[in-house]
Amino acid sequence: MQDNYETAKRIYRLKKAFDHCFCDKEGKLTKDGELVIAFLRDVCGAKGELGKNGSPYFYDQLGRFDACSVAFLQGKRSVFDQIMKPLALDEKQLLNLIAVGET
Repeated sequence: MQDNYETAKRIYRLKKAFDHCFCDKEGKLTKDGELVIAFLRDVCGAKGELGKNGSPYFYDQLGRFDACSVAFLQGKRSVFDQIMKPLALDEKQLLNLIAVGET
């Protein structure tokens, strides 16, 4: 029972810390929060884009499956997902953020 309480307390503190970093008092993303999340979305491969000629990034130049590429990209994506989870952003909101350089 104590473990569940401690886990819930840790998750609550983590959620508040993420909110403090990225959100205003009403829980909406700040302009800086939007900028950082858009940057992370793009560098962590969370836009779902494909590689050259419309093929996924996990094939090498000869069209062979590259397990190391998959592991690398999934690792980046996993970090992004762990950051997004406490923020509980809507997927549309996330994809509509304007990335640095697009403004």
